[in-house]
Amino acid sequence: MQPSIPKTASLSLSQIIPLYIGSVLGSGILLLPGLTADSAGPASILAWVLMSILAIPMALCMGFLSVRFPHAGGVSYFVTRAWNPDIGMLIGWFFLLSAIMAVPIIALTGAGYAASAFGLGETGRLIITAGILLIAVGTNFFGMRLTGG
Repeated sequence: MQPSIPKTASLSLSQIIPLYIGSVLGSGILLLPGLTADSAGPASILAWVLMSILAIPMALCMGFLSVRFPHAGGVSYFVTRAWNPDIGMLIGWFFLLSAIMAVPIIALTGAGYAASAFGLGETGRLIITAGILLIAVGTNFFGMRLTGG
């Protein structure tokens, strides 16, 4: 078993809720409304309600695991404890790669909505995407102390 990272600070409930929502919904919050509306029409609202209900057991499971096994490794740590360190490391890499790939997808999707709303073409969409990415990089570069606090 790997040694635990020392605990230097803790998160409040008001900090944990947006972190969980962001990690579970991710870019799906931008993509799924349009996709479900195209596929299911008015029934897409029912699909969203059902998805929200089905997400509750996962949220509870992650919450209970986090309370029982507090560790900075999160899901990869839980997998390491359940199976072995190699599979836990693989899960950690999957999470890292999915986060790296999700940022440009989120930026492109959000820019697509904005470009459509303001009647901008593909060039406008790419400019908005670049702006979103610059804001994201700048926020992370200059705001680590704020978000880490």
